[in-house]
Amino acid sequence: MTSSIIVECLVLLIFFYFASSPATCSIYEVDLRALLSFKENIIDPRGALDSWRYNETVSYCTWTGISCGSRHRNRVVSIDLNSQGLAGFVSPHLGNLSFIRGINLQNNSFHGPIPQELGRLRRLEYLVLSNNSFDGEIPKNLSQCQNLYFLNLVDNVLTGNVPFKLSSLMKLEVLILSKNNLSGTIPSFIGNFTFLEKLSLSHNGFHGEIPKSLVHLQNLKFLALEDNMLTGRIPSGLYNISSILVFAVTSNHFQGNIPSDIGFSFPNLQFLGLGKIILLYRQLHKLAATYLEGNSFHGEIPEGLSLLKGLQELDLSRNNFSGVIPSFLGELSLAKLNLSFNKLRGPVPVDGVFRNVSAMLLEGNTELCGGISELKLPLCPPMNPKKKNSHRKTKSRDDLYASPFESQFPRLSYADLLRATDGFSEANMIGLGRFGSVYKGIINDGDITVAVKVLNLHIQGAHKSFTRECNVLRGVRHRNLLKILSISVSTDYQGNEFTSLIYEFKGNGSLDKWLHLDTDGQHENTRYLTLMQRLNIAIDVASALEYLHNGTGSTIIHGDLKPSNILLDDDMTAHVGDFGLSKVISNVSSGLAANESHSVAVKGTIGYIAPEYGMVGTGLGDIYSYGILLLELFTT
Repeated sequence: MTSSIIVECLVLLIFFYFASSPATCSIYEVDLRALLSFKENIIDPRGALDSWRYNETVSYCTWTGISCGSRHRNRVVSIDLNSQGLAGFVSPHLGNLSFIRGINLQNNSFHGPIPQELGRLRRLEYLVLSNNSFDGEIPKNLSQCQNLYFLNLVDNVLTGNVPFKLSSLMKLEVLILSKNNLSGTIPSFIGNFTFLEKLSLSHNGFHGEIPKSLVHLQNLKFLALEDNMLTGRIPSGLYNISSILVFAVTSNHFQGNIPSDIGFSFPNLQFLGLGKIILLYRQLHKLAATYLEGNSFHGEIPEGLSLLKGLQELDLSRNNFSGVIPSFLGELSLAKLNLSFNKLRGPVPVDGVFRNVSAMLLEGNTELCGGISELKLPLCPPMNPKKKNSHRKTKSRDDLYASPFESQFPRLSYADLLRATDGFSEANMIGLGRFGSVYKGIINDGDITVAVKVLNLHIQGAHKSFTRECNVLRGVRHRNLLKILSISVSTDYQGNEFTSLIYEFKGNGSLDKWLHLDTDGQHENTRYLTLMQRLNIAIDVASALEYLHNGTGSTIIHGDLKPSNILLDDDMTAHVGDFGLSKVISNVSSGLAANESHSVAVKGTIGYIAPEYGMVGTGLGDIYSYGILLLELFTT
């Protein structure tokens, strides 16, 4: 009896001990010490962790990148130090953060091994260590993180095999181990991860066959195994996973064909990259990109590709294709085509993607001829007159706009501009004009900021506007004229005609936005134009007009001079733009002007059009518009 009373008393004492405030402090100190130990091993040149200092009055829950729970308020539940410029190695003391659910250290310069102690984090749900320099093997102890659903270790220098113990991570939805130095075979246990949606093992040294167990991944949307040393046949069941959007297995050593009786049913496929395989095309209606490069295809380019009406990118480079380039490739809505380093011969088509020299790659095929002039290929052997005339008639509209600026700045495709403007997003729209919209874009990996004017070809006069602007700007050079960098004449992903002009980007926008209030009655800029700035702008515009009217071999009439067509650069230098309504009048002959004077269509902007508008042959209309501009400039 006495002993049982003693036991009960001990239990009560233990309970009250751990429920008391000193225990709370002890728990607080565990997370605090873990974080401070983590910081001690880090090089922080940007001062991202300056807030990580012990202070009795300030909780570590307020430190940069730290989040604490709402239920357990002093327990760290996530660390997010993405892209903070940190270096050093990760302290094993992170394994003491027992309540943590997420760790994101991507895009830094951490090195050394991934701590085995992370296996203690039983609540861990996502671990993102991508784009660092972690080395060594993948920790086996991660197998104890039973709640882990997102594991991203891409772009490190990890070595060894994928540990078998990771087979216990049955909740994984995303497994990304690409761009490391991993080796061995692809583990068959991955086929047991039934929740897996994304699997990327590309750019490693895996060998052997693709495990047949992967056919059980019926929720898989993304499969990337390219650039390994895989062999054998691709399991036929993979082609029946209808959820797949991306299927990439190029640059391996696969063998065999796809039998014709296999249901090749990827209804949502957006990207396809296969090895030495014959494709069954008919059911791939939504296919957006096909990458078959770097294998051993031979014979002619398959006629079956003509069925892929939604195809946007096609790469058949570095194979052994022979014969002529099939004309159906010009009928597809391709934004990019790579046929380089094959054994193709004969004439290059001039339709579709073949109209855009920057959208196609043909080098390494030494027997090609013809095509658009920018390709600089030899002329094809003489054909009979009928065929020759027909070829001349089909010459693309692209050739009409070839101009000196293209040698300095390559023509861009629809796909290039789509990426540059973030999908022509509303956030990147910087203007709305008579014939289309203007977007801010970033090209050449962020090196150049441009303005992209996308024409709405459904508007009457848009085509003529494009032609006028190209014809005018191809032959003029002046510091106060908006410089056109490139053009794009291609098709969008729906097969619709796409036409755009790419200009220099002017950081201070249009003069109109400096002079007038926005829709809320507020100036868009907190700064106002000084008298000297206004005077300099007036001089800049006058200089541009004088050049247009008298500085070339012909008189160039702008036709729509107004504040919204005057752009200001970072130095507040003015540049006249938008030549969509311009006219070029020869100084040698006035016959054209006489004919044009009969036009009844009024072009320009009401309020800026001169009373003498119908008198064609001089620049008086521009001078009138300039006078109205001066009134606005010095009275607004």
